[in-house]
Amino acid sequence: MDSDEELIHRFLGGDMMAFEQLYSKYKSPLYSFLYNMLEGKKELADDIFQQTWLKIISKLPSYRDECKFLPWAMRISRNLAMDFFRKSKKEVLLDFSDPVNSEIQAVSERPWKEMDRKEIASALGKCLSKLPIEQRETFVLRQDEISFKEIAEMQGASINTVLARMRYALLNLRDCLSRSAL
Repeated sequence: MDSDEELIHRFLGGDMMAFEQLYSKYKSPLYSFLYNMLEGKKELADDIFQQTWLKIISKLPSYRDECKFLPWAMRISRNLAMDFFRKSKKEVLLDFSDPVNSEIQAVSERPWKEMDRKEIASALGKCLSKLPIEQRETFVLRQDEISFKEIAEMQGASINTVLARMRYALLNLRDCLSRSAL
């Protein structure tokens, strides 16, 4: 199997099959990332997914071999999604800093034990949509097994910032899921 760099080089030389291989290799993780970032809004994810690949094609001549292709492509899709959020100003932020009330403290440390898989998936999706965009993005990328270092590069942040975002995402998700289990 050809490396990403070989596929890119062949595509830039006019080999469309090389692009099809590259696309097939990365379409699922890239679309999954966008779909989760955009809170399951399929039409919007489809649009930005297409925009992402158009931008990838236009930027391939400047692609550096030392980059890993998937984080590079995700950075492009992230930037397009962030542009959407800036333009639409629809980013929903939830203040998780409120003190935890006594009802939540009464719930066990593992609220998901009381839920079935469908309920968990639904509750997690709702809770993810309430996270600040940076926390949600960090959580989603880690679920796609992207390293913290690569996430830091994609977000243009320090690794400590990314680790803090993940920590707060987990705390906020635990709190939100606890509320869902009540």
